[in-house]
Amino acid sequence: MDTDKIYQREMARRKSLWELTRYKPGDRLASGVLDVLDAIDVQESDNALPGKAISIDEVASSIPEESLPSGVRIVREAGIPQPWLERFRCASVGSTRLAEGPYATDWEKFLRKWKAEMLHLEEHRSVRAKRG
Repeated sequence: MDTDKIYQREMARRKSLWELTRYKPGDRLASGVLDVLDAIDVQESDNALPGKAISIDEVASSIPEESLPSGVRIVREAGIPQPWLERFRCASVGSTRLAEGPYATDWEKFLRKWKAEMLHLEEHRSVRAKRG
């Protein structure tokens, strides 16, 4: 799957995750957002990238931080595998960065927020599943 398609999918996911934060698990107004996220998950599985999918914990431990001579810590985008790179880019729209790469603190924040968003999404899905 080409990078542009991954970016478009991940931007749609990002917008839906941002919208989902408006609702508490069980809020029926979230059902449309959950439907969109479910469709994105299906699309992702149908267009899976070659090789084993890498989890959030695996990607977090595999991307080294680099300290520049100025003391600023960055991560190199070239080391971030897809679809994580596009997820990070979509979540970081508008963030400042250096020419050498994004700030390590932004990468760390993205990883923390992703885990929290996935927990929130799972809580929504769990309540929906209990309702049948």
